[in-house]
This record gives sequence, structure tokens and C-alpha cells, in this order.
Amino acid sequence: MIQLLREWPPGYGGVERVAHELASALTANGDSVTTLSLRAPSSGNEGGSYPSDPLPVNYARLRLPALRMGKLLFVLPSARLWRVLTSDEPLLLHLPCPMVLVLGMAAWLLKPRRKICVYWHAFLDSQRWLVALLLSVYEGLAVYWIRAAQVNLLTTSPVLAEALREEGIDLSKIAVLSCCLSEVQEQLCLQKCKNNQAATHRVAGGRIKLVFVGRLGTYKRVDLLLRAFAGSAAGELHIIGTGDTTEIEVLIAQLVPAYQQVVLHGRLDEQQKLDVVAACDVLILPSYSSNEAFGIVQLEAMACGLAVCAPQILRSGLGWVGSLNLLCNNTDPVQDIRGAIEVLSRPEMLNDLRASSFARYQQLFDRDVWLIALEACRDNLGA
Repeated sequence: MIQLLREWPPGYGGVERVAHELASALTANGDSVTTLSLRAPSSGNEGGSYPSDPLPVNYARLRLPALRMGKLLFVLPSARLWRVLTSDEPLLLHLPCPMVLVLGMAAWLLKPRRKICVYWHAFLDSQRWLVALLLSVYEGLAVYWIRAAQVNLLTTSPVLAEALREEGIDLSKIAVLSCCLSEVQEQLCLQKCKNNQAATHRVAGGRIKLVFVGRLGTYKRVDLLLRAFAGSAAGELHIIGTGDTTEIEVLIAQLVPAYQQVVLHGRLDEQQKLDVVAACDVLILPSYSSNEAFGIVQLEAMACGLAVCAPQILRSGLGWVGSLNLLCNNTDPVQDIRGAIEVLSRPEMLNDLRASSFARYQQLFDRDVWLIALEACRDNLGA
């Protein structure tokens, strides 16, 4: 199988991690998987380059040379590209990425009988009207081609599967294969959960500890979380991730009182990240954009025994992952998040939610459960 995606896996983003786990599991099972990316490892994602792979890799990775213009990538002609487009091997396309979509359509035109599967990770949105229009055109083209070509689909949650059905795609063509943790990650998280079952991480005064993990990009909305945290019942907020911290530091200086603490950790390696996460009570992801469609860090937090809190967003599975329906009022997200913090600060409520979060992880996202789901998706993948 050949899989195409924008970034270089395993990386730190959701799409790269999903592509990585798929390739790792299939390769370990004896399948041949070649992973091709449009960006080299040295170019990285937002926040800088990757000094090394954060997770071990057991599969072949190659790059398709591409020219970058702004945020768009244009693949350059090459012998490797021609081999990819004309191969008889099943092709897996990770969307969103306009160039990956174009390559998939070209492969289908050259070989209409070829097995092609699209892994639909997210519906994109934007506050800028021109970008929103272009995204609408891109998604409309993708859906039209998927329907016309009778391409199989994978997606990460029942919420996205239903959204795709509403776009007119035959539900029988859609399989749900959620994100998962690597075997090493899962074992580390489960051990931390076991160690912390009887522990409480409250700071002086009985205040809970919150944690956010993610790139500090605009749509992640860390600003909303800071405004809600300031003066709330929480005592500490730990922010893990890279990006421009100028606005964040200004908000901390202006809003956060002396009895509360905000810690900016920057990028941490996997072990350090889990150490910080496991020492907290609640993970909060404050994005109200469908660009945030799953949030793999939620799985890490759930496996560590934390409660996770994320908004219910139209055409996004972010809130479905933890199923903690505390962030639903998009008209005033700051009050929404602050209200959730108040609820989570009640000891009996927090303990129950942490326990139910861990139980949900075991039921839906445990790696053994994911491997069974992967086997059931083989027909969609063409593997």
C-alpha cells in the first residue's frame, strides 16, 4: 500500500500520527507500506523543525519534491511521482490537503480500477471570507470526486462519518477508524494512571491543575483558555507546545492574579510531556474550530486518568472523544470554559469524571480495540 500525506510522519500533528500508526501496525503485520510526504522532515510543522523522530519508525518513508507557495504545496514532476501515480498498489490519501487530493484524482484518471481510499481527518473552516470560499471549493471538489469515483472512506469519529453522509456520501463506503496511541505511549500512560490513582494534584487552597497541549496557532484559541482561567477556581495552567507566545505572555501579565500560575513549557519530548500531563487533573482544548477534529492528546490524557474537556463543534469529533459535554455554548466561549472549570473543581465531580474518562479510553481507544477496528477496515484500505 502507498499512503500520501502532506507532512512527514510521525511528527506531532494528528494526521501524521494517524499515518504513522497505520504504517507501523500494517508493517508489523507483514504488509508492505510506503509512506510519501510532500514535506521533508527538516521543514517541520509550525513551531520549527523536528530534531529527531519522536516515535520509532519501522516503515519506508519517502518525499515527493514539492514547491511551497504560502501554505500551498505544488508537487514537482519526477520519476518517483510517475511511479506513484501509475502503480497498481492500493493508494491511501490523507486529507485535508489540496495537493494530495489532486494526486489522488490523477491516479484515478490514469487507473480507474485502482483501489483508492481517502482518510478524511477534518472539515476545515476559516474566519477570512476568501479562505473560507477556497476551502468550500476544495471540500466540494473532494466530495464530488469521492462520490463519482466510488472511493472508500475512513474517518476518525462517528461525528465526521455522519457529516460525510450529510454531504451525500454512501454510508456503506465510510468506515470509522479512530486515532490511537503507539504501544509505547499507551504503556507509559497506563503506568502513570496506575501510579496516580490515589493521588491528587491540587495546589494550595484545593485548586485543580489544568493542562493544554498543542501548537500555539490561532485556531487553537489558547487566548480563550487564559481569559477563562484568570480568576477561576483552578490554581495552575500548564501550556505545552511551540509557537508565538507574545500574546499569551501579555494576557498572563494583564489577567492572571498572583495566586494563580501559568507555566509555558514549550515543546517537550514524549516522556516529559506525559510527566506534565499526568501531574495535572484536567486537559482542556479550547478550540471552537472544526479544524480541530480529534485531538490525539486527549487519548494520552484519558489513558493517564485525566478528565478531558473540549467543545462540541459542528462537523468535528473533538467533543466526542472525551464525551464530556461541558463546552457547548459557542456564543460566549470564555464563560463556557470558566463554567466547565467550576464544575470540574468539585472534588466528587472531578473524581467521577476522571474515572469515566479512563473507562471510555479502555472501551473505545485502547490499542487492542484499535487493532481489531483496523482489521475490520482492510476492505476499505484495499490492504
